[in-house]
Amino acid sequence: IKCHYPDVFAAALLNSQPMGFYAAAQIVRDAQEHGVAVRAPDINHSGWDCTLEPEGDDASARLHPRHQSMRGDVRATHALRLGLRQVDGCARADAEAIETARPFASVRDLWLRTGLAPAALKRLAEADTFRSLGMDRRAAVQSAALAERVGGPRLRSLTGLNPDSSHSGPKAMWLRDNEPDIYRAARWLGSPSAYLN
Repeated sequence: IKCHYPDVFAAALLNSQPMGFYAAAQIVRDAQEHGVAVRAPDINHSGWDCTLEPEGDDASARLHPRHQSMRGDVRATHALRLGLRQVDGCARADAEAIETARPFASVRDLWLRTGLAPAALKRLAEADTFRSLGMDRRAAVQSAALAERVGGPRLRSLTGLNPDSSHSGPKAMWLRDNEPDIYRAARWLGSPSAYLN
């Protein structure tokens, strides 16, 4: 499998982690050297596990020079989409909540529809998982910081939600339908940085 289908091999290894021998970064690098296109984790595209996505290109054209002798052997036809399990500190329950509620239009949308803790939003932003929203890491971290500021004691008093843990269910639905006044007042049009000071 490793020789002919490095895309499948890498996805299987990454989904079997932790194994204690090869780190995820080593598996990803090896897949890339064998011509596999690797796509970053993304809130609108990734599940918990790594998945394979159709890739129109021939993987053998992207082989590292060290592996050129394998040009006729590699039959990989998919890109490897890294799963949210690769985001340090992301809980499986959070990934499942994201997968169930997507697609998302903004960090705020994700926060209100999933009820994720602000700390979980921050981890996702730091891992650069908001690229499908057109946000770079810096903008996503700023948006997550706004949710963290708003998600403190005021959120707890309005909803009974604990902003330091992951939530889903009726309270998160209430939050989506009855947006806190403080968040409504801080709604941003572009960069949220003006609201952070």
